[in-house]
Parts: sequence; C-alpha cells; structure tokens
Amino acid sequence: VYTARLQVSGVFVARDFDLLIEPKEGRAVKWDEARLLVLNSESRALRAVDDFVIAGETVRVAADSYAGLAGISAAVPEAALRDKATLPFRLNLTLAGSSSLSFLPLARKADVTVKSAWAHPKFEGAPAPLEPRISDDGFTAKWSVLEINRSFGQAWFDDQVAPGVPAEAAFARNAVGVMFYEPVD
Repeated sequence: VYTARLQVSGVFVARDFDLLIEPKEGRAVKWDEARLLVLNSESRALRAVDDFVIAGETVRVAADSYAGLAGISAAVPEAALRDKATLPFRLNLTLAGSSSLSFLPLARKADVTVKSAWAHPKFEGAPAPLEPRISDDGFTAKWSVLEINRSFGQAWFDDQVAPGVPAEAAFARNAVGVMFYEPVD
C-alpha cells in the first residue's frame, strides 16, 4: 500500500465559461450552485484534504461523485464567478492505494509530475511521460497534456462530454499515470 501526497493547483479563466453563458432553450445555469469537484476512483482512498482554497477563500469540503467516480467538492464563491477574470484554486490531498496512481488531465494544459521510491514503474495512458527517469532508488515521470490531446472539449453538460460519449467512458480513456508492479526474476 502506498501513500501519495498530492499538491493540486489550477486556474479557470473566463473563457472556460463561455459555452455555459450562451443561452439555450431548456437549459439554465445555476451559478449559485457551482461546485469544484475533485474525483478519485474510490472514496476509501482519500485520507486527507488540506488547504482547499478557491479564489482566495478557504472552502468547506463535502463528499460528492460524478461519472462513476467518488470524490469531494466545494462550493465556488459566487462573487468570484461574477467578478473575476480568473478563478484560481489549490488543495493538498493524501491518497492511499495499492497498484496504480492515475491522473485525469482535464485542463487546457495539465502538468503532472510523479516522484516515487518505487523502482519498477509501468507508465500508462497516452501520451507517454516526458523524459522518465528510473533507477534502483525510484522514478520521476512528468506529463504535459493539452486539451487537444483529448477526444472531448473543455466544457460539457450533464454526463456526456460529447454527443453519445458518456463522461465515464471518456475519462477512462484519457488518464495518465503509473502502475506499481513487482517484476519476476
């Protein structure tokens, strides 16, 4: 069993919400109910959430889920949605797992770095990590994934990332990460 300490940060920009602002019959955007979700494959894996800050405000965390994934969410300060050109966020997570650690790069540009003392990584997903380093002391791997590397866009509604493409299936195809295995000699 491993323990992963993650530092997550990012920024939403006003253009990320342009698709939501467009009027469409039968659709109402409830800005006062906006939440930032952080998903993981299993709720039992989450050990701690620290320093969750959205738009400069420390926020309360609640259990949540989406597209077959468990996780946490926090309300987005409504004033930040109306008044800011950017919406920065950050949080620290502690996760426990046993065989793999994967990340779902949903940002316009997602940079992921994994450093571990495990000497036998098997990298998963596409694209492959940039210049991975593996030694008897462990490994370091970095991914830089762009929105255009995915088969779906930056914004979507409900549980379909594109017409006929459920979020759960799209997410499964777009994760990057590492599997921890013990080789046979």
